[in-house]
Amino acid sequence: MIIQILSMAKSLIDYEPSDRFLYKLNPITKMVILIVVIISGMVFSGPSYPYTLNLAIFLFLIVVSISGGIPLGKELRLRGAYVLGIALILFIGNLIFARGGEDLELIRLRYGIEPKVYFSIPRFVYITNISLNYAISKTILILNSVLAVIILLKSTRLSDLTYSLQKIGVPYSIAMLISTSFRCIPMVTDGLLIVYDAERARGFEMEKGGILERIKQWKALLIPLMFVLLKWVDLMSIVFQSRGLDFSNRRRSHLREQHFSLADWVFTVFVVISSVFLVLILTGTIRFKVG
Repeated sequence: MIIQILSMAKSLIDYEPSDRFLYKLNPITKMVILIVVIISGMVFSGPSYPYTLNLAIFLFLIVVSISGGIPLGKELRLRGAYVLGIALILFIGNLIFARGGEDLELIRLRYGIEPKVYFSIPRFVYITNISLNYAISKTILILNSVLAVIILLKSTRLSDLTYSLQKIGVPYSIAMLISTSFRCIPMVTDGLLIVYDAERARGFEMEKGGILERIKQWKALLIPLMFVLLKWVDLMSIVFQSRGLDFSNRRRSHLREQHFSLADWVFTVFVVISSVFLVLILTGTIRFKVG
């Protein structure tokens, strides 16, 4: 299951040139979308907000991804069952650890919400309308964050991201560290798939055995993975040095000029409106009622 998910992740986060509108957006616009999605999602995951707020963000990201050329539909048709399984595991974990019913009176006073207990094992598990709302919202938040990262990585050259960050005044050293950090995501995915394929060629069968045995088998993947990643980091440092890379802030040339298009302004206005909406919620000007 994990390998299937990694294969899907590799397909979704590896950059491929395209003429769809997401690929033409300025990298800064996509970075802002990522930051706003994470911050607003964390705020809306509180017990005072209905899960429909995070669900609205999720639907927005789905529409943007599919219309912008991200192959979500193709991957879901091939591996949708695995995604559903992971989402279900996240939901159950959040539901169990939400702890939404230990002190019902405190919940009434703090949030002004009338808790309804659906199921409980005292001192361990409380499934209430509050914990259920929290579990759904938190699960959608994780999915939203993953979608926002996919949008950024799939449709953006990381060198363009570095250049765009510099154009808005970010020091080159910090811009380079940000883009390199994003580059590590596909690097780890590729490394794990390479190690897994190499182990399979040597007769390694991770799909056999019970759960505990399969967990122990991950040791045979993670140790070689660490050596592969360390080797790649060493190679990256050599490449950087051979190209004369340093962290000074002198002006650097770039192959492609990054402009702010009409689509960038549309998304910028949308982000500004969303930010104002978020501020109004945090200040209590707009209130929601959790069922």
